[in-house]
Amino acid sequence: MQCPHCGALAAYPADLAAAVRQAKAGKLYFPPRIAERLASIAVRGDVSPQSQLDERGLEIFKLMAEGLTNGEIAGKRKLSTKTISNTSQSIKEKLGVERQAHITKLAVKHGLIQP
Repeated sequence: MQCPHCGALAAYPADLAAAVRQAKAGKLYFPPRIAERLASIAVRGDVSPQSQLDERGLEIFKLMAEGLTNGEIAGKRKLSTKTISNTSQSIKEKLGVERQAHITKLAVKHGLIQP
């Protein structure tokens, strides 16, 4: 649950108790959702677009992040719409994103486009 006023995430009592026990023992504690994300990064390594995509994929990713449609990207890159559609699906799978907003947010986060 998220606080509507400050955006802080609420902790479940069991998570809070586990965190206190871990802190008392001098250890770190991460809620399951955070631990899963950290484990994914550890296994997959750097998940930045620059490390996951080749030059062509990165260029298409930037255009996707700027909000261009597959048809518009195809026209700019002089490729077929089907090729761009397949490439954009592959990019989304590699980066673990689905929505346009996530693509744009990821591109801004990694300095690939200006907000």
